[in-house]
Amino acid sequence: MKKVVFTIAIALIAPLLGNKNFISAQCKESIIQISKSELAEKINLNTPIIVKNKLGEVLPSQLTYNGNLVVLVPQKCGKIYIGNGESFVDTTTCGAHYPERLDDIAWENNLMAYRAYGPALQLSGERAYGYDIWTKSTSQPVVKERYYNHLFKGISYHEDHGNGMDVYAVGPTLGGGTAAPFIDSTILFPYCWKSYEILDNGPIRFTVRLEYPPFTIGNDTISEIRTITLDHGSYLNHTTIEYKGATKAIPIVAGIVIHSTDPNSYYSDKKQRYITVQDPTQSSGNGVIFVGITAPKEFQQTLLHQEHILALDTIAPYEKFEYLWGASWSNCGMDSDTWNSYMKEQFKSLQKSPKIKIEFITKQQ
Repeated sequence: MKKVVFTIAIALIAPLLGNKNFISAQCKESIIQISKSELAEKINLNTPIIVKNKLGEVLPSQLTYNGNLVVLVPQKCGKIYIGNGESFVDTTTCGAHYPERLDDIAWENNLMAYRAYGPALQLSGERAYGYDIWTKSTSQPVVKERYYNHLFKGISYHEDHGNGMDVYAVGPTLGGGTAAPFIDSTILFPYCWKSYEILDNGPIRFTVRLEYPPFTIGNDTISEIRTITLDHGSYLNHTTIEYKGATKAIPIVAGIVIHSTDPNSYYSDKKQRYITVQDPTQSSGNGVIFVGITAPKEFQQTLLHQEHILALDTIAPYEKFEYLWGASWSNCGMDSDTWNSYMKEQFKSLQKSPKIKIEFITKQQ
């Protein structure tokens, strides 16, 4: 049977809302996204999809919950080929609900791991509002094993047993990048999620949607919906916040707790493009965790408030607040200057659209 080849070029851009193609920020590999509608015009979506480079090597790919295709492409790949066929890819990016650990939702990629706290923790009376950060020194998934060892074998995940650990302090703070309403110069700290849905679960993308208990601002009863996506190769979680029930614009902050007394431990870009924090970790000898926040557009303001550095914006009714947050670890070679440069480049990558060529290969009937 004769092959029919279609050639197009798509833009690679950093995470944006909607069905726009985007690239996850990192140097050697990039995630590109092809829309469901574009795929449907070219290939059969009812059979498995395979993606290759010009050498015929299989590239990791994944169909997302909304029908788009994401592909992990090497730097300067130039062109990829998409067709129908079986593809087996190692999972590097994944997550799960851990009811045995007070309803944690925890997820990871080849670089770092994160978690959000659930209703069982809130019922326990413990106050932990923000995102937690787990360090990693391996590209392989480790979170499931850490939970099992910690809970059932007495091997604490607060100690490094060769692949990283949980050594970041959250407590009653925004932790490593949580967003919250900012009303009359007061942070309305969110508590734990009340329901969740894991939408994507590897091999190269994880997405979870979290709904939070209703809260009141003025006469409005508001429910918060968060959608968090982490891709292979990126330190940053692409996150959207929606406040259902809001009838007026709401000031919103995305923030990072500051644990160090050193004024050089936090940084706010003069152009309001990103903020960063060097966290000393909870115990000595475990390095530094570098935390950062950026967004597709400049923040209205960055400020220090209640032992946090905050990025301030406004979310209008029926709109979404979009930003990126995440972390890296000094024990894996990161330093302050490199982290700040990385965050600066992530903001820039949201503004530009390099291109890659794609060929869709189908068999003629």
